[in-house]
Order: sequence, then C-alpha cells, then structure tokens
Amino acid sequence: INAEYMGDKNKGKDRDKRKEKDEERPKHKETTSKSKHGDANLLVLDTRPNKEDRHETTKEKGKEKEKGKEKERGREKEKEKGKEKEKEKGKEKEKERGKEKGKEKEKERGKEKEKTGDRNPDKRKESEKASSGHTKQGERADEGPSPTAQHCGQDDVLSAWYEPSEVEFVGGRTDLPLRLRNKTDQTVTISDADLQGTINLKPGAMTSLPLRLAPHAATRLPVPLSTKDVVRPQQLDGALRCGPSSLRLAIPVPCSLYLSAQRVDASRFAEIAGPLSSRSKTIQISADMDVRKALQRISILLRVKLVGIVDSVASLYGRSSQDHHVCVIVRAVSDWEIAVEVKCTSSTMASSLLKEVQTEFRHESPQGEPDLLI
Repeated sequence: INAEYMGDKNKGKDRDKRKEKDEERPKHKETTSKSKHGDANLLVLDTRPNKEDRHETTKEKGKEKEKGKEKERGREKEKEKGKEKEKEKGKEKEKERGKEKGKEKEKERGKEKEKTGDRNPDKRKESEKASSGHTKQGERADEGPSPTAQHCGQDDVLSAWYEPSEVEFVGGRTDLPLRLRNKTDQTVTISDADLQGTINLKPGAMTSLPLRLAPHAATRLPVPLSTKDVVRPQQLDGALRCGPSSLRLAIPVPCSLYLSAQRVDASRFAEIAGPLSSRSKTIQISADMDVRKALQRISILLRVKLVGIVDSVASLYGRSSQDHHVCVIVRAVSDWEIAVEVKCTSSTMASSLLKEVQTEFRHESPQGEPDLLI
C-alpha cells in the first residue's frame, strides 16, 4: 500500500512539472476531434493566431490599403491637372488661330474693298466716309467744316480750314491744326508750303511735309505759329504746292483766338471789370434768333465763359495768352437788339473783339444751337 501510495505521489509530481512546462509554452486553443474510425476523442492543438493578433494584422492591412488608395487618388488628381493644363493650352492655341484667321479675313476684305473701290468711285467714297481714325499717312474721314470754322482757301483740288476750338495759344505760341481735304478722285501729294509771316506773326517749319492725301480724304497739317502782338487780328498768307498747281492760303488769326474761357465768381468779375477800358455797341439780331441764342454765339466766338445772368444782363469772362483780362457784358435792349460791352486791359484789343462780334452778326446764324460755355 505504501509503495502504491508513493508511486501515485511521484506520478502527481510529474504531472505538476508537466503542467508548469505547458504553462511556459505559448497557449494554443485545444480542440477535440474524432479519429478516422470515430471511436475516440483526440486532443488537437489549434496553431492559428488568437483574436488579438488577428485584429492587429487586419488593422495593419487596412492602413496599407488606405495608403494605397491615397496614392491612387494623388495620381488621379495629377492626371486631372495635366488634362486641365492641356485643355488650357488647346484654348490658347485656338484663340491664336482665331486671331490669325481674323487677320487673314481682314486682309482679304481690304483687298476686295480696294478692288471694288478702284472700279466704283461711289462705293469708294462711301467706304472712306464710313471709316474713321488715322491711317498710316495720317488721313481720316471728316464731316467737313463746322459753322464756326475759319476758311483759309480752296480750289478744284484742295480745301483748307481750321476749327478755332482746336487752337490754344500758350505764351504767344501754338500749333494751328490746318485741315486739308482732297476733293478729287485721285491721290494728291502736298510737297511743300510757302507761308509768309508778318511783323507780329511768324510761321515755323512744317515737318509733316510732304504728305499724301487719298481721294476724298481729309487730314490735319500742324502749322507752328508765334506772335508778339495779341491785341490785333493777324493774317498769314502763302501757298501749298500740290503737283503742278498750288493752293493759295490766307489764314486769319483773330484776337479771340488768343483767349481762353476762365471761371470766376460774380464778385471777382466786378472787381476785375471796374478799371478796364470799355468799348460798346448796340447790335441787331435776326428775327429767327432770340437773346439766349445770341449770347451762345458770343460765348463761342470770343471763347469766354458765362459768369451769371441778373435782370436780363449777362456777364462773361476770359483771359488772353498774355494775361489780358476780357470782360463781356450783354444786355437785352429788345427782342431784336442787344447791347454788347467789351472791357479789356487793352483798349485796342477791346475794339478788335467788338468788331468780331459785329461781323459775326452780319452773317446768317449757324445751323444748330452750340452749347453755352458755362
């Protein structure tokens, strides 16, 4: 009995040692399965990883998949950007092609117009009138002289004039824009100009000559002028050479051309006008003109600005390029008469300006109503 007891005790110790060894080994899931014959249960070790290990591996795989997806998205975005750049380049190329095609069409149209213009003079005139702006020769279509234009000469080939509103003397000097129109159906070449100055009015060299003028076209020829005397009207005589013929010129330079409209208030006007020399005249106006229209014409003619109107008395003010004060007072005498008084630093200039007003109202009134210089 003691031997059996000791044998069982040793067996128990061996079991305990085996258990300790088993605990030190990695844990595996124990499963039972039947043998092929199905008569006994066999202990089978499950060597697959446990749930925690599997969860970690799935997480790592998921992260790798996300990284792969992000890379694919980045590649797709780069591809889209490349496609957009290609589209933009294509649009730019299309625009350039369109511009080139437009230029080619314009050239073809120009050639067709030249051909049709050479065959049909009437169509050529219409196309030249419709066109606007300067060409390579400085030519342009023009509507002709305005009612206030100063005419300088004309013949069968050319007509010449200038617009006073385009002239401004600064210190006795200006570039007078002489307008020239070709009245013929052929191109005209103006080769030279011979202008004779006076004691007080001197012309300068015209660097724009020679110039070519297309049929029925107009252009501006700058004429440099300098003067010492602005209180008297001047005139510049001469000629323009145009082929075998020449156009006789007489360029009038009235005293009003030296004035510019200036803004002053009523109190300053009264202060300036007080000590000035005065010249006055009663002038008759035509039946189709009222006092307001007459006032408008005086304002445009003498290049003076309206100061105010009080009790049918209008006051206007301007200053010459040599700082002469010019005060104009217009009173309504009746429906067909006005009294014009010109007060100026120079009595000679006052007389010259008053003569301009008298001469203006001897002619018929211009068409339309010019704006009052207010």
